[in-house]
Amino acid sequence: MNSEEKLRYIFEQLKKGIEREELSEKMGYKNYNSFKNFVRSKGYYWEKEGKRYVKGKKREAPKIKVDDSFRVKRVLMYFQDENADPKEVAKKLDFDNYKDMSNFMKMKGYLWSSKESNFVKKEEYLNRNLEELKNLDKYIELLELLSKNYGNLEEALNLNSGKVIKKYRIPGINTIKSVQIISSLNEMAREYSRAFNITQKNIFEVALIEFFQKYGFEREIKYLLGEKTEKANNIGQ
Repeated sequence: MNSEEKLRYIFEQLKKGIEREELSEKMGYKNYNSFKNFVRSKGYYWEKEGKRYVKGKKREAPKIKVDDSFRVKRVLMYFQDENADPKEVAKKLDFDNYKDMSNFMKMKGYLWSSKESNFVKKEEYLNRNLEELKNLDKYIELLELLSKNYGNLEEALNLNSGKVIKKYRIPGINTIKSVQIISSLNEMAREYSRAFNITQKNIFEVALIEFFQKYGFEREIKYLLGEKTEKANNIGQ
């Protein structure tokens, strides 16, 4: 059969209700696609509604154009749900991905707001950030003051903080030594003892050892303490 005869035969068989797959086998085509390609090459396309071949180009279904403003509203509506997944929203609204949706919204004058977990108008977004920056102005003066007085502040914070009081193991036996001191110093020693949980004995031992170290008896103190010198934990803690 020539091409015209083949086409007539195909159309007749289809009218009788024979399926195309069955017809392609009956006519000895290698596969179903070869059968379709033959008919298509002769200028026919398959019409699903009528289940028949029709001469001419296949008519494309008209695409429904979705108004951009409506699409924007749908994006905003989806993100009103606090559990909305951006990837899923993009997929539902026929965007390629979230980035594509974000770019679309940006072109329409919207920016993503982490605070709102939604897109907001660009003007509103910028105004909110500007307002937040204005609220920071009242802290700038304080920060400048802290910066200028950083040294004094650091010294004040470190006062009696982080300083380790040395506790010495001194060889020998305890003895009682009575000395006269000014009453104010005596009271100060008592207060310090109570405040930092250290005995007055420790206070005077540390004071004497550091006095000797500083004023001429450094070698004698080293010999006295030997290897038994140790730093204690901060007694004030």
